[in-house]
Amino acid sequence: MDAAVKISDGHRTMLEILEARKMRLDASLTFWNRRDLLQLTSYLLKTNDNSLYHDVIPQVTRCIKEENEIGKMVTLGMCLELLPAMQMLLKTKFEAYIITSLDFLRVMCHRWYLELKNISRGPSDLQNQSLSLSPIHFQLMNMRATVKKLCRRDGKLGERAKVLHDLLDELS
Repeated sequence: MDAAVKISDGHRTMLEILEARKMRLDASLTFWNRRDLLQLTSYLLKTNDNSLYHDVIPQVTRCIKEENEIGKMVTLGMCLELLPAMQMLLKTKFEAYIITSLDFLRVMCHRWYLELKNISRGPSDLQNQSLSLSPIHFQLMNMRATVKKLCRRDGKLGERAKVLHDLLDELS
């Protein structure tokens, strides 16, 4: 009988975890559907939930890459706010979470490549630049060592880390 109670308690715990995750996803979807990316970013950061980052960030990444309506709404400020979370994902034990971060960082670097490259060349016309560029560049350069370590991994993760590392080298 004790085994049945333990199994039942385990199911209840898992159900609570899944219900909480669904609630967070529903809240994120509400912000997404309203096209309120600032609130979405704020919510993601407030929850500080790696699984939620993993669920939502690939959609943001896809939109930036496709340069669709939502992708065009993504700002450097939003990216700057998400960078600490992306750095945290790079250090998790879950390959899928790491790939989520690598993909976001790569697409972000491609999207603002010229601006980030100009930052690496030194001071230029600051009037036409986002105030987020310099801190983004700084944080990306600080991630290079972590990304370099990931290059040693096999498979898709290692390949994607190499692509990002090469890109960061170009921006340095």
